[in-house]
Amino acid sequence: MSDQAPPFRWAILGTGGVARKFVLDLRILGEQVRVVTVASRGVENAERFAADLGVADVAPDYATAVAADVDAVYIATPPALHEDHALMAIAAGKAVLIEKPLALDGAAARRIADAAQAANVF
Repeated sequence: MSDQAPPFRWAILGTGGVARKFVLDLRILGEQVRVVTVASRGVENAERFAADLGVADVAPDYATAVAADVDAVYIATPPALHEDHALMAIAAGKAVLIEKPLALDGAAARRIADAAQAANVF
């Protein structure tokens, strides 16, 4: 039996430059992490991102990516979508890491934080 923990699995929402850098930086951790799926506004963008970075699955939409068998969701969509995507991931019981800005205003940030606390996720 192996003493090695299974890899920490990520879903990526958004395929811009910062998401690309995040996935490349995860490679430093080797087998400890795995990017499982990616979703974008356009599936073509997600397919290109996945092919370039070796992501195995392309989700047809954000909800499918969030519902995947992942431990956390990296949110790199436009800032106006951060709150909705964070709340969707939190409702699915997933931890979230949100590219800056966290939210459009303090009230949205508080709603995200409150939802995460209530769901007991990071």
